[in-house]
Amino acid sequence: MCVAYGWALVNPIRKIYYNLTVTVISVLVALAVGTAELLQLIANELNPTGPFWDWMGGLDFETIGFGIIIFLLSWLVSAAIWKYRRFDEIYKSTSPSAK
Repeated sequence: MCVAYGWALVNPIRKIYYNLTVTVISVLVALAVGTAELLQLIANELNPTGPFWDWMGGLDFETIGFGIIIFLLSWLVSAAIWKYRRFDEIYKSTSPSAK
C-alpha cells in the first residue's frame, strides 16, 4: 500500500485517479457484502421459498471473499489502463505547471 500511495501522490491527476478507483471499489464491495447480509437476514427470518432464497440462505461468506478478489483484479485492470492510456504523459503536457 505504501508503494500505491507513493505512486498516487507524485502527480495530482494520479491522486484523483487513485482516489476514484479506490472509492468505487470500496463502495461496490460494501454494497455486495451489505446486500448479501440483508438478503440472508430476510431468508432466515421470513423463510421465503424458491431457488434464489434457498441459495441465499446457504450463502457462504468465504464465497463472497473470492468474489472480492474480482475487485482486486479490477484494480489491476485500472492500473493497466493507466499505463496503456499514458495519462501521465497526456496530463503532464497540458498542465499549466509543465509550461
